[in-house]
Amino acid sequence: MVKEWLQCQNRKSYQLAEEIGIRPQTFYAQMSVRKISANTKKALSRIIPKLAADADLNASSSEKENNPEKLKIKEWLRTHGKTRQWLAEQCRVSVRTVHTWFAFRGSIPVTQSLFIGKLMSEGEPWKIQISNTIPVIFSETEMSIIHKFQERHPEIDLPMYGMHKILELCVNVLVQDEYSNPLQTSGFIRTPEICTREAE
Repeated sequence: MVKEWLQCQNRKSYQLAEEIGIRPQTFYAQMSVRKISANTKKALSRIIPKLAADADLNASSSEKENNPEKLKIKEWLRTHGKTRQWLAEQCRVSVRTVHTWFAFRGSIPVTQSLFIGKLMSEGEPWKIQISNTIPVIFSETEMSIIHKFQERHPEIDLPMYGMHKILELCVNVLVQDEYSNPLQTSGFIRTPEICTREAE
């Protein structure tokens, strides 16, 4: 419904994000996977009244209390003998942040949700060996740095962390693409980087 509204109003997602007061990257990610947080739903309902009655955007209090995604993640952690501290380390956040995600009114950010889903689908995080088998070409000096890092921090899963950062990059670039659309630039200050890319 939100996408249809944007099309009818001839507006971009970043413009709506700015109007409801959230980061465009966050809103774009939520829209991409159709997982809109409770706070975003509430803000959107003030601008798009029809959303207040939309079943997809307004789960009952019992559904919020028994969030299937959170329950699934908790069960997976329990059956695999993993702790919230372990999950925090994999997601590169504090354990307090993870506790906030699992709180009654908390929500897991979209990019983190996708990352956790990948962890769960793999069963176990990839085990990195100290060798030149990372699927990226590094120089000898660069590999020596990577080897030293792996030796000192074996608990950090480099491929999974890299996938998470790539996902963040993709979302940020896609949002920037919307900003740089020459047909929709009102209220946006064009940066030199964008101008250079458009010139190319």
